[in-house]
Amino acid sequence: MVFIDVKGARKEFNIGVSIIALKDVTFSVEQGEFVGIMGPSGSGKSTLLNIVGGLEQLDGGAVTVDDMDIYDTTSATLANYRREYVGFIFQQFHLIPTLTAVENVCLPLMLSGLPGDEQLERAREVLDWVGLKGLEDRLPHQLSGGEQPRVAIARATVNEPLILLADEPTGNLDSTTGEEIMKLLRRLNDKGTTILFVTHDQRLGAEADRIVRIKDGVAHE
Repeated sequence: MVFIDVKGARKEFNIGVSIIALKDVTFSVEQGEFVGIMGPSGSGKSTLLNIVGGLEQLDGGAVTVDDMDIYDTTSATLANYRREYVGFIFQQFHLIPTLTAVENVCLPLMLSGLPGDEQLERAREVLDWVGLKGLEDRLPHQLSGGEQPRVAIARATVNEPLILLADEPTGNLDSTTGEEIMKLLRRLNDKGTTILFVTHDQRLGAEADRIVRIKDGVAHE
């Protein structure tokens, strides 16, 4: 069953000169797949991930998720899509330095309507699941380089999104920690989460069910 369908996606940036990030990207993802996105630096991998996540406007083409054209809709519906369907893990993690681990994880739940105590309970459960039980009240700078990405994964998945988008989630990590993070992503995938992740590491890419390669703004499989 096709869950994510990208057809002829085109994205152009104008920064004094016109830069075409994506020319004509077409590919599809089935529900529950674990898909790696690979390609040379500057090939448009992160742009593609942002487009699937509803963070970048298309200049051409279409992106359909669960039979919904996410760019042919209202801004409110697009915002709901980002909140209800998608979790993001960024390379720099973007943890709020003045918030504890559990407070960082609670952030996506603030619009959920759950009472505050239930938000904290849910956040603590997810931190336990990623192996951080007992570290919930530490600030980001009090966590190790291997613990911080686990907080980012917990935050991205606390609202149980159907899709997880990870942009170089192991890019700043040593090889051992990177492998541990990939195992966590695989565990999430085994629970049914559809995952798209960007990586430049061939070894980590081999963990995916399949690879979509981006070169010169075009997708190849």
